[in-house]
Amino acid sequence: MADNTIEEKKKKTSGESNLTKIQSFFANIGLDLLHLTIIVFTGSVMLYNCKVAQSNITPTELDCSPFKGDVLPILQEIQINMNVVKTADDIKSAKIVFPTEENMNTIKNGILGIDWIRRLLEPEVKTPANSNIDEIPKPSILLAYFLFILQNLIQMNNVVVNKVYETINKNCSESVIVFIMPYIVFFILVGMIIFNTIYSWWLWFSKAEVFFYKGKYTPSDSDKSKFQWQKPGKHQSVVWLCITLVILFWAFLFLGSWLILPCLVFFSAFISLLTPFFITAKKSGDEKSKYNFFNALKDVVKYKMSVIMYIISFYVITEAYKTHGVVEALFAIFACIFIYFFYPETYKPMGDMSKLTSTLVDYTQAIKTCGN
Repeated sequence: MADNTIEEKKKKTSGESNLTKIQSFFANIGLDLLHLTIIVFTGSVMLYNCKVAQSNITPTELDCSPFKGDVLPILQEIQINMNVVKTADDIKSAKIVFPTEENMNTIKNGILGIDWIRRLLEPEVKTPANSNIDEIPKPSILLAYFLFILQNLIQMNNVVVNKVYETINKNCSESVIVFIMPYIVFFILVGMIIFNTIYSWWLWFSKAEVFFYKGKYTPSDSDKSKFQWQKPGKHQSVVWLCITLVILFWAFLFLGSWLILPCLVFFSAFISLLTPFFITAKKSGDEKSKYNFFNALKDVVKYKMSVIMYIISFYVITEAYKTHGVVEALFAIFACIFIYFFYPETYKPMGDMSKLTSTLVDYTQAIKTCGN
């Protein structure tokens, strides 16, 4: 009687142990899939940023719009590879083009548009024929000081982000960008924060000259006048400059270093990092098409499905080994091999291959100059 009771307890314990292992297996697989989802999403963000960087559409020159509204950038519109897939015979990809005019309007006046900074720095007001321009209120010097710092931070952020992603785009395949590069994105962000913080400290003092700027309204249209800043001459009083720097030093210690500049750094980084989400492209040869980040995300899932399935297979095999042992891991390997040979479409890209062309274009960044 006692032996039967012990045997029943062993069976019950064994059954509970197996159930726990199965639950653990599926729980771990769920966590692995969540991890993979985060990686694919982050990698898609980085991939789309790489394509935006190659187009060179983000504003990186202080002498160009939208930092200076009257000077439009002259940008070369180039074809850019997207959804690169290696087949048995060739390497294929879709081609996209980032239209300059449409995207510049988004950068200036979109949800994260930055043209409002220029409008505050260089306001344009109506001036009837009999009005006195000298009586029009001028922009605040203190406000202009902080806006010039913010403008420089956004511009430098764009330069850094543009260069980092352009370098990644030229040297890494799409699969590496999507599945490997997300593991270094943390270090990129930390590097940006450190660089921006140090650069903001420099701007806090180097922009002291703004307090000596002069400005006036000049006619820009038949009934409008635009405010224009004039930098101080070379013979500016050294004494007043030293006094200004001393005041800025104490302001930096008590307010600037821990409140004002961190806010400006965060805001500028926020704009620079999120702007690519609102930049759109067109598929080459189809002017009516629209290609944005969400299209890129869907295409990554479709055209990189083979890589995704290899990773999922690896998860299944390793989790089977961890939770059950060698025998179950071997069964998982045989199951993956069976699916690979008898259902090969599972391990192939799901995207429409007919939309891809066999000639890859160059990965060189588009040329941008400032001009009228």
